[in-house]
Amino acid sequence: MTAVIGRRITMSCRTTLTTPVDWYYLPLDDERFRLIYSAGNIISNYSHRMTLDISVPGDFSLTIVNVTREDAGVYVCREDAGLGLEHRVYLNVQGKINVPKCPKYFL
Repeated sequence: MTAVIGRRITMSCRTTLTTPVDWYYLPLDDERFRLIYSAGNIISNYSHRMTLDISVPGDFSLTIVNVTREDAGVYVCREDAGLGLEHRVYLNVQGKINVPKCPKYFL
């Protein structure tokens, strides 16, 4: 799946179970997964840019608003409160990064 810097992206996780899922994130430059969502709550580090839509039974879609390059990585939705089957989303991020212009005396 590909996202664009500054835009919104929704990653789907559908299950036949009614128990909560856990969402994890593995950044490209890291070796350990980070917990994003568990026990019905977005972890506070992520709550300002991530939301979970649980309005449809069995649908635990994760939305990131204002995507950044650092959002690229692997997202895992694990059923049965983290003990069941898992769904993986590989997120690529595209877009330009605003780089400030270099002062003339550096040129």
